[in-house]
Amino acid sequence: METRDSDKRRIRVVSEERYDIALSDIRLPDIDGIALVGKLKEASPDTQMTVTWQYEDLQGRLPTEDQHFPSWQLVKAFDAKTDVVAISTFPSFAYAKASDIPDVYYSQLRGFTEKPIVIAEMGYSSASGAQGLNNGTEAEQAAFVTRA
Repeated sequence: METRDSDKRRIRVVSEERYDIALSDIRLPDIDGIALVGKLKEASPDTQMTVTWQYEDLQGRLPTEDQHFPSWQLVKAFDAKTDVVAISTFPSFAYAKASDIPDVYYSQLRGFTEKPIVIAEMGYSSASGAQGLNNGTEAEQAAFVTRA
């Protein structure tokens, strides 16, 4: 795994080396993620490209000041430009108890893409986070990890 701090360096490295997959955020300081994915795909057509979505943010469920309706249309809009869909997910942002997470929580993404889905990172908080966000407990974290 490598990281690069500018779009020019990212594109140069991918065109000079062989990578199986390139994973990018949507918001970058010097270029938006989907524009970068397009440039990387031109430089290395065989590399699988994706952007990482924060899953609870896609659902409009992050308990922050930036409240919004679900943004599933973004997955559809970017679907043609990516090879896989990657998510970062922390359901304790949205659910205080692991048992409250609906059985269809992750499968609902299938309604917006047929691409393979990668979970880039996943977690459930074991303690209160900053500003009262992510109010998990160790018992709820264990319930999330062992949930069938």
